[in-house]
Amino acid sequence: MLKVGIFTPYVRNEVTLAATQFADWLIRCGIDVVMLSSSKIESGIHRIWDHKVRRATNKTAIYSWAYGATHLCWFEADMAALKQSQLVAIGNSKISTQNYYFPYWARQTDACRHFTACADRVICLNRDLFHWLCRLDPGKVRDLNKVTTYVNLMSPGRLILAKDGKVTEGQTRLLAVLPKATKRDLGIGVLGVFKSLLQRHPSLAMTVLIESSLPCNYRTQLAKMRQQYGERLSVVTGLPYYGYSDLARQHDWVYVANTRHLFGSLLSTLNASSVPLVCHDLPPVGAHVGDKHNGVLIPCNLLGEEMPVADVDLSVVFKYLDCVVSEPEISLMALQLTGAEYLKQRQAYFEQFIYKEFVQ
Repeated sequence: MLKVGIFTPYVRNEVTLAATQFADWLIRCGIDVVMLSSSKIESGIHRIWDHKVRRATNKTAIYSWAYGATHLCWFEADMAALKQSQLVAIGNSKISTQNYYFPYWARQTDACRHFTACADRVICLNRDLFHWLCRLDPGKVRDLNKVTTYVNLMSPGRLILAKDGKVTEGQTRLLAVLPKATKRDLGIGVLGVFKSLLQRHPSLAMTVLIESSLPCNYRTQLAKMRQQYGERLSVVTGLPYYGYSDLARQHDWVYVANTRHLFGSLLSTLNASSVPLVCHDLPPVGAHVGDKHNGVLIPCNLLGEEMPVADVDLSVVFKYLDCVVSEPEISLMALQLTGAEYLKQRQAYFEQFIYKEFVQ
């Protein structure tokens, strides 16, 4: 019987979201999974793992988690925990515990590089990340050759029924997801973009999903906009991750305002809705959204050396969103159809990847 241990922080971020999606894929393939959190345990991430995840409060917790595991999947480079797990790891002539490391877009510290060298396998959950790691440290490319395969992360959620046209006849419904980095990377001007869209398109209804608390001036402006536009503007806060796909399906388009991605796991979550996504064109967005295929990409410049960050021009954002909400329904239906097929194909490929890496 295969047993896989997953080591991850369990908080509301893309790392945890990627770890829970990967855990669900393993279970879907018939593999026993135990998840251990390196941090405090937050809620609103996963309906089941919120209650099943354990916390690494001491060495005993790590021993118990690692004991009997055929594979240990590390979503955090914790050398101390790795050494402790090796004390109880399987090791004989027939089988040994394999350590898989899953890096993400972030500053590559000495600890990350050391962990990469110690891991039996380094798996990148998108191709862009693998190439980025190679460029960061060309002298270590030989170590990175352990990544003999990489795969674009997909949500394990099954699409029961693909979208087919608009949610409400005669109305366009747009969901805008505002990330934690909104103040730093976009500024309050993004709310002005939404206001201009509502003014220009009387048939537009918007929902703003706020992922993290916004400053007072943002909340004040949103309150004024809600007073002005009434039921045409809704604001959602504190939504669990497992509610994102359902909320997306209540809309015709989803604007993902993120300017940086750790894994792209938010995109894989939203893709499971088969609703076309509108995203800034930065890595690893292209692994999840194909322009005019299952969404729309907004061109932008890239900043940052430690990870790609979108340099957003809000006038360009308005231009593209203005076009999106003006799209005829037949164009929307075409994107919904190809998006559903895209999801089906990529999920099948990801499942094959799991079997290849863990079962065969």
